[in-house]
Amino acid sequence: MYNAMRNTAHLGAPLFSVLYGQMLTLKLVFVTLAVLLGGHNRMIYLPRLESAVTGDIAAFRRAQRGFNRLLAVEALAMVAVLMLAAVLGHTSPLSS
Repeated sequence: MYNAMRNTAHLGAPLFSVLYGQMLTLKLVFVTLAVLLGGHNRMIYLPRLESAVTGDIAAFRRAQRGFNRLLAVEALAMVAVLMLAAVLGHTSPLSS
């Protein structure tokens, strides 16, 4: 973010009004989403999954489904981050 602000400081328009700034903001949103989903999975679903191992099979399967669903959404968020990083690598901060 610092580099983006520094590289676009001379522009007449604010950073978020150019394509580069919008793409960077979108990438940061997806990074934040992935971190939050990973934390939620680690703090909520993983302990549920570990405690369900010794419990009944139905509780284990429910915990496993929840864990897998959230993991899939987190993986999609990270794919979006990688795609946006590739686009940002070929987008000039100077473009309008």
